[in-house]
Formats: sequence, structure tokens, C-alpha cells
Amino acid sequence: MSEIMTNIMDTMVNTISYVLIGFSSISLVVSSFMIGIITYVSVIERTKEIGVFA
Repeated sequence: MSEIMTNIMDTMVNTISYVLIGFSSISLVVSSFMIGIITYVSVIERTKEIGVFA
């Protein structure tokens, strides 16, 4: 009986871990993308101030 409970708990913990790893991976990708967009927009807005003409 205890082996069955241990297997069930291991499966639950592994599933929860995989879900959390998935969420954190998605959030890292999205945040990296947003940082890139914000940096790009900031550079585009400040090109005239810096004196660089594209």
C-alpha cells in the first residue's frame, strides 16, 4: 500500500514540477521578447537626440 502511495505522490510532484517549469520557461521567453521590444522602441525614439540618422 505504501509503495502505491509513494508512486502516486512521485507522479503528482513530477507533474507539478513540469507544469511550473513550463510556466517559467514561457515567462522567460515573453519577458525577453518584451525587453527587446522596449529597447528597440527606446532606441528608435532617441535616434534624433543622439544624432544618429538611419
